[in-house]
Amino acid sequence: MLFQMIMGAVNWINSEGDKEKLTKAQKQITNALIGFVILFGVWVLFITLTTQIFPIFEQTPTGLKFNLPSLFGN
Repeated sequence: MLFQMIMGAVNWINSEGDKEKLTKAQKQITNALIGFVILFGVWVLFITLTTQIFPIFEQTPTGLKFNLPSLFGN
């Protein structure tokens, strides 16, 4: 995502006023931002699912602790 943002900015600078190149650079930056939002949403969903709904990870003050589920509760 960061690479696409940087390349979009470089392409924007190098567009030299050409509308087609400018539009392409703007699309590249927009797509990178959309990708970041999707990635952040998936991360939040993963953490929510694995800590709250399926307690695979336990939230501790120092981070996440992995809990291996078992069938018999031991």
